Amino acid sequence: MVCGVAVVNNGKKIFLIGANKTGTSSTTQAFENMSIRVCPYQKTYRIWNSIVENELKVTDKHLLMLDKLVEKYDFFQDLPICFSDMYKKIYDRYDNCFFILTTRDSEKWADSVYRWCSTKNCHGVYEKIWNQKDIEQHRRPLIEKFEMRNREIIEYFKDKGTLFYCDIEIISYEKIAKALGIEIEISASFPKLNVNKETK
Repeated sequence: MVCGVAVVNNGKKIFLIGANKTGTSSTTQAFENMSIRVCPYQKTYRIWNSIVENELKVTDKHLLMLDKLVEKYDFFQDLPICFSDMYKKIYDRYDNCFFILTTRDSEKWADSVYRWCSTKNCHGVYEKIWNQKDIEQHRRPLIEKFEMRNREIIEYFKDKGTLFYCDIEIISYEKIAKALGIEIEISASFPKLNVNKETK
């Protein structure tokens, strides 16, 4: 645990469902700093690879794979957690679950996606996530899908009381603790990973 961060967890299973490039790496690091049991992304990515092999269809097999991870960890992020409407399946499946939607300015998000794809050669991944071919040539449709997904998530959780959403520019330990209803003592600043490079 990072010096200056102490937390008392309340047993919630926390799912970070913000799209890639919305500060998810920084938010994940924050939970690691709070000594929350963070599931390594490599483990959830095995589920994602299986979903891809199944033509992006989520089946009971994939949910059973997630069940095993939920037994061991308390915080989950990256694919397939942030894929499409996976959050609905998770909400229906687990008790005491809580969701975090990280957001950011749409134009800045698109810029970050393009930079990431150009340096990591991951165009195919983003085309699968957003069902959008040639994303660099279709910026506006990609942004519209990003904004629509955020609206749909907020609407879905409107009366459920299990969603915290926040722009990455103002997210903080204090805001997260208040949303989760956990006790926290902190003197450290919120992580800012990949700043001026990429925002994952």
